Amino acid sequence: MKIVFSTLFCLMLGSMIAQSQTHNDEENEDKDRLMLVGKFSWENWQKEMNWQLDSNYTIDGYKLSELDDLVVKENISFLIFAGSWCSDSRSELPKIIDLFQKANLVNDRYELLGVDRMKFEPSGRYMEFNIEKVPTLIVLKEGKEIGRIVEYPKNQWIDDILEIIKQK
Repeated sequence: MKIVFSTLFCLMLGSMIAQSQTHNDEENEDKDRLMLVGKFSWENWQKEMNWQLDSNYTIDGYKLSELDDLVVKENISFLIFAGSWCSDSRSELPKIIDLFQKANLVNDRYELLGVDRMKFEPSGRYMEFNIEKVPTLIVLKEGKEIGRIVEYPKNQWIDDILEIIKQK
């Protein structure tokens, strides 16, 4: 019986040590990654993180034109909160920026704010907009929030953005 308990104890101890070693490796890997915090242009974000636009992301031309028109007509702007450390941001941010570029939205129509793992960024806007997950795209009309998309759109980015703008 002692042998069984000793064997089980050794197996559990070995398993715990192996798990903690893996966790420590992940922590060290995270510490080595660059974390962008604060306001960035897409060009600076790309330069620092080596992220590229999603060239496979196709968008309907009519919807692009509609978005461009509505943004001007309704005085729409956007806030994007993203994490350079976040796989969802890495997947979705290039799609958002590609959409904005294809819709001819100039840089003064959107702000890109990098946050750390606690969702902190120095301007304090993360608190104002209660950011809990990234990426978060906030749609503003005349500076006031009219809707948001958190992490992923329900459909396509352009469809969800148009839906938010049209319902307000």
